[in-house]
Amino acid sequence: MTTLDAAEFLGAEATLGTVETGKKADLVLLAGNPLHDTTNLHRITGVVRGGRHYSEADLDRLKHNVATVSPAH
Repeated sequence: MTTLDAAEFLGAEATLGTVETGKKADLVLLAGNPLHDTTNLHRITGVVRGGRHYSEADLDRLKHNVATVSPAH
């Protein structure tokens, strides 16, 4: 709902604010409803970013790759 409110405030409801064909949407997919239990915010099962779906396994690989990269000196 906060996404829709922000889109309305920006006057961008035609392209943002809801998940519909033709609209821009990046999504975080959760294993449970965060309104029922806020710990569900940490139970991420997938992400849709730039039209690409990243599964939980994809996200785990990305986290592992970032954790193993040595910082530049």
